Amino acid sequence: MSFSKGTMPGPAPGGFCCTTQAGEDRTAIAVGKPPSPGLSRTDVLQLCLALDDAALSWLCDQLLRIRTSVYEQVYMTTMKPEALQAEETEPASMDLPTVLPSPNDIPPFADKLASEDQENNGKDQDEGADLDAPPNWVLQEQARSIRQQIRERDRQNYGEKPGTMLPTVQFESSMYYCMESEPTVEIGVVRIGDASQRSSVHFATKDLSAKAGVKYEALSGTIVFEAGEKLKLIEIVTINDSSWDSTLEFLVELSPEGLEHGFLGRYLWTTRVKILDDDAFPSNRFQDQIEALDFENLNKPILMWDFFRMNLKNKTVRSGVMKTLIADQVGNAYFILVLYLNLWMVDGVLCESCDRSVATSNLLLVMALRFLPFPLIHWMEYREQFWRVGGATRLTLQSNLLRKYLAYDAESLQAMDETKLILAMTRDAQELAKDAFGKLAPVITALTRLILLLIYQVAVPLARGTPWPSPFMTAVRFCPAAIFPIVMLLFLRLRSENTELHLEKAHLTQDSMVSHVRKVIANFELFRDYKRRGACVDQFEDRVRAYNIALADSNSIGINNGMFANWCTLVLILFWIFFGGRQVSDDKLEIGEFLNYLAIFEALGRMWGLVYQMLLSIQNCFDALENIVTYMNLPTENPHRMAQFQQNLSMCRKCKDDMAREGLVEDPCDAVGIELRDLAFAYKSSYKTAQGLASSLKASSVILPQGGLYTFVGPPSEGKGTILKLLGEVLIPTIEGYTRSSGIGSGAILIPAHLRSLHVSKDPMFVEGTLLANLTLGVGKQVGGAGVADGSKERALAICKRLGLSEDVMHTIAADNLVCPWREVLSSTECALLHLARALIANPEILCIHKPTLYLNNEYSDLLYSVLKDFVANRGLDMDAREFHKRRPRTCIVTARRAQGAGAAMADAVFNISKEKGLVPLGQVSRRHSQVPVSRV
Repeated sequence: MSFSKGTMPGPAPGGFCCTTQAGEDRTAIAVGKPPSPGLSRTDVLQLCLALDDAALSWLCDQLLRIRTSVYEQVYMTTMKPEALQAEETEPASMDLPTVLPSPNDIPPFADKLASEDQENNGKDQDEGADLDAPPNWVLQEQARSIRQQIRERDRQNYGEKPGTMLPTVQFESSMYYCMESEPTVEIGVVRIGDASQRSSVHFATKDLSAKAGVKYEALSGTIVFEAGEKLKLIEIVTINDSSWDSTLEFLVELSPEGLEHGFLGRYLWTTRVKILDDDAFPSNRFQDQIEALDFENLNKPILMWDFFRMNLKNKTVRSGVMKTLIADQVGNAYFILVLYLNLWMVDGVLCESCDRSVATSNLLLVMALRFLPFPLIHWMEYREQFWRVGGATRLTLQSNLLRKYLAYDAESLQAMDETKLILAMTRDAQELAKDAFGKLAPVITALTRLILLLIYQVAVPLARGTPWPSPFMTAVRFCPAAIFPIVMLLFLRLRSENTELHLEKAHLTQDSMVSHVRKVIANFELFRDYKRRGACVDQFEDRVRAYNIALADSNSIGINNGMFANWCTLVLILFWIFFGGRQVSDDKLEIGEFLNYLAIFEALGRMWGLVYQMLLSIQNCFDALENIVTYMNLPTENPHRMAQFQQNLSMCRKCKDDMAREGLVEDPCDAVGIELRDLAFAYKSSYKTAQGLASSLKASSVILPQGGLYTFVGPPSEGKGTILKLLGEVLIPTIEGYTRSSGIGSGAILIPAHLRSLHVSKDPMFVEGTLLANLTLGVGKQVGGAGVADGSKERALAICKRLGLSEDVMHTIAADNLVCPWREVLSSTECALLHLARALIANPEILCIHKPTLYLNNEYSDLLYSVLKDFVANRGLDMDAREFHKRRPRTCIVTARRAQGAGAAMADAVFNISKEKGLVPLGQVSRRHSQVPVSRV
């Protein structure tokens, strides 16, 4: 059956009718009071079922438009539809059978508010304002209606909250932020529930990466809630300094010991505090140039020195360097001792004029003096490997690079090169630790040995009573020590530009080679499917050849640089052999002194050569330092998150104060809804050609009471995923003054600060590990209670069983001994179910799931939504039923393409999202859907 021009049967009761407008080839649907009695709902439904696909599709589209229009007109203030008759009901897979209210359903108390809103709308219309969004009083009434429905559901399932139940004492938020420059940070502790009596709880700070006495002052004490008090603040003093630190954290914990009249929250008995550092890495000396990435006009030797100074502030590094220097000075003393023993052995033991009767004892003494210090030197060099100088330096660089990456803002993520970041963590961090900072102690040791050689040349002749040599001989003996460093530093300066250029080229070609390997691994299936494996190998070989050429050029320059010190030493020794030998042949110099000075000059050349090699090694690390400085100083989102946190916390406190004055049945903490307040968001694009491809969200306002299951529907690329990321705290709403965000927009979002929010992407993801380790990845630290731990194997298996996972998968989870690439081993459905099970096991208070049924068939989809309904109704899955009223409400928000199926049928409210109108409600489901049977656990 299909529609054609003509008159349709009479209108259906309930405020809508179908008529045909003359001169048009389509049926027009008008809204209003029917002119006369017409068909029953059953008759209308039978006619709809007889339509062909095209007509039915058109009719559904028109009904959707009319339903939205009606709700905008009457504001959906009282949506309490009557239950449909049995013969009118449809299975859950059919369209959502929401019954629209008539204008007569508007309550009397709303007349004045409605008239005021109409006046305001008229003003706004004159100013070109958007009229699609319902006014605030409508949002409040919608939220109140849903909240009453949720409260009634909880009462039917678990009864009234016991009047004698103790209040929950916990932190106001799981995370706090403060700038290092701020003198203090305030931590809120809230009491949820009965506040008629006095409560107290003990608290204490605990070190994480931030250490007490260095970044903050340790604090402990007792918080006392007097009768009527719901919020107490802890003030912790922070310590500011001018040295660089990454974003550091410490804990504040509430203790069950000494807790009076209350019990600790299951999760928020502990909170983290992030201290944001505003200093540049490695110092603030070149902060402007570093922020502008202007490394051409930056003094790199001074920058390296600043890095050394920063690293020496690490207690472990500083202690290790001091121990290394002490061990090296023992080696220097042994070197001078050997020089003197050689001189004494030639001139005082084995010479022709020496007393042969004591030669044996003197030789034994020489043997003893050379042997006895050696075991100590050996042991100290062995222990040097465990003083963690290099290890602590690498740990500082690598861990903070990763910490920075995880906090980069949107623009930093777009600007960074993943390959360069990986090489900065591995190659560059290793080079700085070993070849730059690792040379600091050896350079000091070598310079100390040179000073000891000069002292030796002066002290030995005086000790032996030898006449002071002539000025010419004095110059011959001491000038090399002064000339060597001048010549080498000049050569180093002249060669530095060419050396850095070739070293940078070698690094760039290595970056290209590693980047190609990373891309091939990431896109292996694509290259395999399109038979491009050979091309991948050819391109890789080209990059390897380029790297080999650049590396050979760099190494050749390094060899030439290193040989310069050897040439200088050779010239000096040849000069001494000729000149000193003539002095010996003319009996102006003893043979022992000649040989001793020959050894001194050789040692002098070796020491200056060693110093030169170490300076070259440090110079070769300038490029590595530049990379690490770049990635250490890229802006992070932490300041933006801190501003959002402070704004959200302020709105939450105001809402709770307003609700406390209303005298609600539930605690204000549980009554505060999740709100969008004229929130608009549009992605920014870094590519001009991509403008318009990114989705955007029109300014929208909505209130989602805690404890509900909500479905967002709409066509693809209309913003469903974006709004879920905003609610899941993946994206940060636009805040004035913060331009380095993912998007631009206006308005605000309110998420109750004491709730943990989790965003679940549409595509399954796994980490390396067993299935059980994957399933319990998101489980947080919790206090003990009557129920099982969230991450227990028993609970994980129970939730997986609810989702219908196969016995083979269940056995694999229980065995907990198999590690493999799970996405390749498991089917798409199994991966999707495990992906969702992980979120349910994590047990967040706000669960945002994008397209949860994307990989599931109808049977699994219906099962999943029933499980999500249980998750919401029971405040978590497989939790102790006796603890129900102690737990915070659970809210679940899912997305779907259409307002049909179990996702909409079981939802407490359905919202449509589009670029044109933003997020608007489609209405609440009828009582038969809102009271889907719930499995009590």
